[in-house]
Amino acid sequence: MGKSDNLDPEEWGWLLVGNRTTDLPPVPEDLLRVIRCNCKTDCDTRRCTCRKHGLDCSAACGECRGVSCTNSFLNSKHETNEDLEDVD
Repeated sequence: MGKSDNLDPEEWGWLLVGNRTTDLPPVPEDLLRVIRCNCKTDCDTRRCTCRKHGLDCSAACGECRGVSCTNSFLNSKHETNEDLEDVD
């Protein structure tokens, strides 16, 4: 592609709103449902959509916020507070 190529921004994920371009939502709504959970329990079973898809829970998760569950990076078996303190 050369500099003289004129690409239509609306064909590449942009919307024209009020004579300005704006981007589309970052991902489809269906994907947002997959990458976060709303578990009311400890996220310790495959009923947790994050765990089911092999993901750690994160701040985007509805109830646990990636902090108060067994499926978060902070509570991972591979990382403990002692491991984090030993980093120089």
